[in-house]
Amino acid sequence: MGKVYVGDVGTQVRVDMQEDLTGYSVVKLYVRKPNGSLVEWFPAVVPNAAGLNSVLGYISLPGDLNVRGLYKIQPYVEFASWKGRGTPVYLEVFGEFT
Repeated sequence: MGKVYVGDVGTQVRVDMQEDLTGYSVVKLYVRKPNGSLVEWFPAVVPNAAGLNSVLGYISLPGDLNVRGLYKIQPYVEFASWKGRGTPVYLEVFGEFT
């Protein structure tokens, strides 16, 4: 993925949990936007393709990337016997080009 800009839609966001996610019941991403607001990106998905069973994926929707700056993205997963958050990653979103 190249640079991400305010207003982009369809941007693929991936977070590697570094653990096998086989058997999950819920996956989502908690996102702290640069303006301090906290949102959930849901549903996230686990591609379940060879070599990708530790990766959560999300495709941005209108309004998701509406603030310029650094987004803190933390994955959340639930299994029958465990639920919790993974290590946050960061996504830089650049201002609109005019």
